[in-house]
Amino acid sequence: MREFFRSKFFKAVMIVLALLLGFMIYAISQKGIGTVTSQIIGAISSPFQQLSSYLSETTTDFLGKFVNAEEYYNQNQTLREELAELRAELVEFDRIKRENEQLKELAGLKEEDPNIQLTAAMVVARDPSERFGAFTIDKGALHGIEDHDTVITSEGLVGVVTEVGEVYSKVTTILSPELSPIGVIEQGTGEIGTISGTIELSEKNQCKLSYLNAESEIEAGDIIVTSGTGGIYPKNIIIGIAGKVVTEDHGITACTTVTPAFDIKTVKQVFVITDFYGKSQGGES
Repeated sequence: MREFFRSKFFKAVMIVLALLLGFMIYAISQKGIGTVTSQIIGAISSPFQQLSSYLSETTTDFLGKFVNAEEYYNQNQTLREELAELRAELVEFDRIKRENEQLKELAGLKEEDPNIQLTAAMVVARDPSERFGAFTIDKGALHGIEDHDTVITSEGLVGVVTEVGEVYSKVTTILSPELSPIGVIEQGTGEIGTISGTIELSEKNQCKLSYLNAESEIEAGDIIVTSGTGGIYPKNIIIGIAGKVVTEDHGITACTTVTPAFDIKTVKQVFVITDFYGKSQGGES
């Protein structure tokens, strides 16, 4: 016990108590015992009051998130819907803009044949396994589309409608051997022939121009257009650019390739010619 009273710890405690006692005596002499008591109680209770206030504010904020969660969710959904509508309007605006631009480029067809009727359509599906670029459009019988209607872009001939649904149609391109040969003419020389698709040339986005004169004057770079015979294709629809003419193995006729001015396998927007002067009923020649 004597060792405890002689220890440094005991001495330190006594010094602290002496200081506190001196502080209390000084405070009493200056402000009175009531004020000192209040200060001591305030010093002790202040940390607890701060902790209580912090917990109250935190709990209020935490519960407020749950109380307002539904309101926030509804606001978020509204904003999402408005954003979706704006995106849809932007897509529609872009489609109409591109359609109008192409219609301006096709104005020459209207001047040449006032009876021609065009229906704009979007490519909505492609068959990856179909090697000749066949595709489906978003217009069908309800829009006046019929079997054998010609399909074009502002840059030239794409193909023919070969299947019609109520609100869709399937298009076979000029790259396909399944299409009947198309009568064509070279604008400069007036030479006639037919184009058809082949498996080999379809890989190069080309068609074969056959039945040219053995002494053909067609040169590489000449423009090939539809002749208008047969009643399926209007005349003067651009097909593409001729390649180098070569004589067939039998030596009687010549042939060449025709390359469209665009990639048929990647077109996104087309026009279906639903009527024109000289069109045959049902695509019959």
